[in-house]
Amino acid sequence: MNTGKDLETDRLFLLPGRDDRDNESFLRMLREEGNFRDFCGVDFSEYYLKNYDGYLGHSGGQRCLYSIFRKAEPERFIGYAGVHLDKDDYRLEFYISKPYRRKGYCYEACLTILDEFFNGRLFADGVNITADCIYSFAGTDNVASENCLKKLGFTKDGNKLSWFDCLVEWKKGKIVSIAPLQDHILRKENFCGERALLCKVV
Repeated sequence: MNTGKDLETDRLFLLPGRDDRDNESFLRMLREEGNFRDFCGVDFSEYYLKNYDGYLGHSGGQRCLYSIFRKAEPERFIGYAGVHLDKDDYRLEFYISKPYRRKGYCYEACLTILDEFFNGRLFADGVNITADCIYSFAGTDNVASENCLKKLGFTKDGNKLSWFDCLVEWKKGKIVSIAPLQDHILRKENFCGERALLCKVV
């Protein structure tokens, strides 16, 4: 659970994730926006959707997620971004609601969160989380996510091409759905940090 402070950018409020405030909106996005597979790796079903019920405010796993709100619509949840611990590596994750994509909101939110992460200002479950590098997955056919990660400074990690094995779909004993994911890495020395806030967002 995110136990850090509220963050703010030029256009966004980033508030520690809370299920009582944001869970219903998040599940509705995943159910209705038609790209569940891009985010989760499998075709939509209510069975898989249950994996994300209570996701934003979940305790444990050093998960530090921020709910994203536009300053122009401060009551409307438009997605989330944050960091979690996966085995020995920290990972950046994000989701932006379909009507708000390609406006630079994901880049703006992730840039701010990464700056906090690399400078030791993120907290999850009362623990300060930081490291000298961070990873992030993107579907090999998810061009928008690939472009966002590239602009943030991530590069493809040639040693890690993963498969979302936990969400493989089986029908009559055969695999019918599997999502190839490319791993990306960003090292602290390659992160442009607050200077990037002066750049034009994607």
